[in-house]
Amino acid sequence: MSNVSMTDLSDVFLVGGAGHGADLVQNIYGMYVAKDQMYTGDAPNIAVAVDAHKFLYKPVKGTSLGHTPIKDNITKERVALSPTSHSYAIKRDWKDALVQTWKTEFPESTWEEFRDGTFGFQQIKDFESAASELVFTKTVSYEKLVAEPHAELTEFIYSVLPQQDNPEFGSFGNKKRMINLDMIDFVVQESKVRELRDPSSGLLESVGIHKHFLTEDQISEVDEFVASL
Repeated sequence: MSNVSMTDLSDVFLVGGAGHGADLVQNIYGMYVAKDQMYTGDAPNIAVAVDAHKFLYKPVKGTSLGHTPIKDNITKERVALSPTSHSYAIKRDWKDALVQTWKTEFPESTWEEFRDGTFGFQQIKDFESAASELVFTKTVSYEKLVAEPHAELTEFIYSVLPQQDNPEFGSFGNKKRMINLDMIDFVVQESKVRELRDPSSGLLESVGIHKHFLTEDQISEVDEFVASL
């Protein structure tokens, strides 16, 4: 029998549609890892999250399964091959997510042009179809993350901490690191995630930002389309 102690540092996938906030979670997680490891290099927080194995943390990789206007090389098939315990979903109101994608990537387009294009309603349909074939261990609510960042980040980061991965050990599954609540306070403060509660700030990542760009009829058409899927 093997008595080799193993630590699980395999990839964690955070799956969400374009504009659903996987990058926000990656940024905060990377900030946490960098602070904990006293990293002083120039890699951005998301890069730290993606390469967190270098710091003996699990890498967290965000993906829209290719259904996004930005580069995304992670496929549905790759996520499906990972353990369910390493697959997380992140959900955001599609109205806010669509507005963020529209105004960030296609600012010269009208709402109707964007809605009817590849990354409007078609993107929602394609992403939701692909994501429905995957099994997730947990779904992170973007809105709840913004409303209760301390609780949500503590739960998420604790869940992806490295753990003992040899079932022959009595400590199998035990976490190899402790969650640092002072560091949670730090990343909440530094990320300014609480500022996303108020859409009047104009930040496209804000909860409810769609109300500043969409009419009541446009809001209804998004809700009706999503409900029809």
